[in-house]
Amino acid sequence: MARTLCLLLTEWEEFRVVDWERVRGLVVRPLLLDGRNLFSQAELASRGFQYIRLGRNASAEMIVPASLPVLTYEQHRSKP
Repeated sequence: MARTLCLLLTEWEEFRVVDWERVRGLVVRPLLLDGRNLFSQAELASRGFQYIRLGRNASAEMIVPASLPVLTYEQHRSKP
């Protein structure tokens, strides 16, 4: 089963250390929505992820790796 994205909603210690290479291999589109603002945008972008911080203290800036195409909702939905 393909996973479309990662959604982080807890700050529990066991989720602070992540094998990003493994996660990158599990998702169709390397996108992390971080509801706890645990990670660095620059670090995740360097690993090929689109990283969006949600909630308080979230940056309005979104970093997208150059190799990752930005899709509209309609484009994403039409992908097989």
